Amino acid sequence: MQSGREQRHHTRLLAANQQVDYGRCSPNNLELISVLVNEHRRKAPTWGSPRIPECMYSPDPFPSACITEGKMNDQTNSLERVIGLDAHPDSFTAAVMRGRTPAQAWSEKVFNKVPLTQLKSWARKHTTPKDVMVLEASGNSFHLVRILAALDRRALVLESTHLGKLKEAHANNDKLSAVRIAKAYLAGTAKEVWVPDPQTQERRDWFHAHQKVVRRSTQVRNRLLSYLSDHGVRLKKGTRLVLEPELAEQQLRQSADWSPRQWQVIKGMLMELRHAEEQR
Repeated sequence: MQSGREQRHHTRLLAANQQVDYGRCSPNNLELISVLVNEHRRKAPTWGSPRIPECMYSPDPFPSACITEGKMNDQTNSLERVIGLDAHPDSFTAAVMRGRTPAQAWSEKVFNKVPLTQLKSWARKHTTPKDVMVLEASGNSFHLVRILAALDRRALVLESTHLGKLKEAHANNDKLSAVRIAKAYLAGTAKEVWVPDPQTQERRDWFHAHQKVVRRSTQVRNRLLSYLSDHGVRLKKGTRLVLEPELAEQQLRQSADWSPRQWQVIKGMLMELRHAEEQR
């Protein structure tokens, strides 16, 4: 059921539309149609409780300077510090950063090229257990993390692949690298690397050493076979160059007319091969 007001509104709108259809439309009629059509848009709804625009709930877009400064100081003081360490074999550079995002982060202090022998004393003097120290994965990063952990300092190692791309895209020096490492941690784009425990580290060292020895043994053997092939000598299958060295040298002596210098090269490669096999 329509109310009387809605019926009158509908009747006036219908009459105006009919005048348009009959070609008797005047500027007053066009204005009337526009007013009638847009009338419901201008009038607030009469049902339910009045609605409050969302903008009324938003904070003051122009707060006073004193209030903003107080809030920023409280927030900054409550944040933990992130310290980016750019470590080298003999020194390190540290950038102390505050802020929860890279955009908000600001450099509190930078320590440039501190001798690595002073890492313990530096950490005791300039850091706290609440700080987070981040390093790029490198040769001595795990060792430095263990040193800092013994001082009750939290240190993390970040993957070097992502940090290397950032290094190529921007200017690079020790200070910028330390800041970039800290901001990469704040951005969350760099993956954290697991730091192995001492027993796992020892097993890794043994495994990598064995791999290197196997690789070296294969390289020396291939070098020797390549040198013999260059002089037209092919060893018989099953020749034991390491297990039966005297027999192997005798066969090589008789395989070609070697000059003293050529034989010296062969003996040097045989010694390298035996040493590699002993390590293996």
